[in-house]
Amino acid sequence: MTNLTTQSRWTRVRCPVPRGSERADAFLTTLLGPALNGMVADGQVCCWLFERAPGPAIRLHAWEADRPVLMARLTGLVAATQPHREPVALLGPGTPTPTALPTLAPELSSRSTQVALDVIAATPTHRSRLRTAVDLAITTAIGMDLHSADALARLALCDDIDPAAATLGMLVCPRGLDESAPTHGGQWRRIRDVLRTGSGHLARWAGCLAELGASATGPATAMHRLLNNQLGLGVDDERRIYGTVVMSLPGAARRRRVMRPRVPVAARCAYRRPDVATSD
Repeated sequence: MTNLTTQSRWTRVRCPVPRGSERADAFLTTLLGPALNGMVADGQVCCWLFERAPGPAIRLHAWEADRPVLMARLTGLVAATQPHREPVALLGPGTPTPTALPTLAPELSSRSTQVALDVIAATPTHRSRLRTAVDLAITTAIGMDLHSADALARLALCDDIDPAAATLGMLVCPRGLDESAPTHGGQWRRIRDVLRTGSGHLARWAGCLAELGASATGPATAMHRLLNNQLGLGVDDERRIYGTVVMSLPGAARRRRVMRPRVPVAARCAYRRPDVATSD
């Protein structure tokens, strides 16, 4: 795999995207992705990836790119679709941040980006994307040989959730994700069956992970975080994904308890309904 010791081999560009998630996704999958892949085929870019940035923009990272040609192509795409937006801006040298992948080859990051583009195109709604993200997270856990809540915590799918509490059923997953694991352990078996076929975006994602090796938890975490970022998923989404994955573990508690604040009996007895005022 390619050595990343020379940061200047990355060309980093801030590129505006259309406002609105649907329009931004369409720009990525139907315009930007094909254009960059065409440049790769023509030898003008070795490989590329993107990160969603704050606001309607992405940070594009191109490895060993013909910078004048790249900037001209991106400027033309933005001008044709967003004539009144800010121009494409060339950023300083450096590896991709903040989801930095300093230990990964550019080619591998580029392959995972192609998986992200396929998932974006196949999941037009937020709910469908969350369901697919759960499948991808389980695929990540399988690829990294993580089969317990404590092990999943090492993957850092979401840092601020106590895996033990989730395993005990104290974490409540939102409606729409609960049914993604109708029988505990069943979803893991289903995904293993899918991976055996060797086709589809789950198998392609598993192939990217296989190049890292089961012991490379740190790089796998970085690559998985980048994937979630590319899919447009935030911290709250990752929290839901993590909770669903933990609750889908084989042997997880079947019943989930909703934690509600308890009102003392004395306080309940002290409550009196106010008298209804009546007119004379």
